[in-house]
Amino acid sequence: MDNVRAIKGGIIGACVGLAVWVTFGFLLGGAGSWMALVVGGLTGLAVNRWSTAEYKPVSYGGLAAMFALIAILAGKYCVLSGELRAAKSEIASFEPGEENMIACIANKLSAEIESQGQSSERLVVEGEFPNKSQFAPAVWRVAEGMWKTLGDSDKTMYHDDAKREHAAILGLPDSVIHGSPNSVALKQLPSSFGLMDFLCIPLGLAAAFFLAKRDGGRDLEMNSTIDRLHRSMDASRARQAFGRASSAAPLVQAEQDMEFKKNVSDQIAELRKEARAAASGLPVQTPAPAGGERKRRPPVRRKVERNRG
Repeated sequence: MDNVRAIKGGIIGACVGLAVWVTFGFLLGGAGSWMALVVGGLTGLAVNRWSTAEYKPVSYGGLAAMFALIAILAGKYCVLSGELRAAKSEIASFEPGEENMIACIANKLSAEIESQGQSSERLVVEGEFPNKSQFAPAVWRVAEGMWKTLGDSDKTMYHDDAKREHAAILGLPDSVIHGSPNSVALKQLPSSFGLMDFLCIPLGLAAAFFLAKRDGGRDLEMNSTIDRLHRSMDASRARQAFGRASSAAPLVQAEQDMEFKKNVSDQIAELRKEARAAASGLPVQTPAPAGGERKRRPPVRRKVERNRG
């Protein structure tokens, strides 16, 4: 029964820690790795408090660490999925203008010029969408002329290129635009772990383990020793009680036999006394009943036949 309470405590603690992680992640735009310590601490304390056992075994620590690890991975996934969902919403709301699409054409022209070993005088600014000021005037004029001659299908293609360029500036893969943020987050989860994660997650699991099995300062060796002493004392008491019962049984039987023999001897003596009294013609004295006066038995007269000769 106590194991069920420990499992319930682990589930509740892990859910509370996960909720705290996700809340901080959405409020702060991504929670730090230190939240693993919070999740582990809450899970371990919940297992310890919900358990009613006086001595917490090591299995409770392992149980808390397992639930804490599940909550930590779920927290990382939820925060990453939320960030990708917000980025997809931003990309969907971004509508590239004509200058943005001409900039995409100018970007391709500059790349072709640079592939031939010539300078395109292109100015690349990290984290910023290309604009007219970043290209050479001659390259921009050629790009504008090409844009005016494009058909609707080609303009749609450059429209999608502008969206992909915007996603690349945000550091998002192209799959975020057309795919589900949840599936993309699941694929990117292994690569989202950094140095601080590898430091904080083991510390959080250790906190869950030791807090779950904490029982007032007693360590595991003392707990097992006390349990063994309790078991041995109970077994010793049972053996002593059984021994006393076994040794007392013959004595009780012997006392019963002696009492029976005494009763039989008393009855024989009483019968002999009655027989002698009857032979002598004297009244027979019988013991008084338990709650009344003593009663006399009428004399028994023997008939003696005389031989008449």
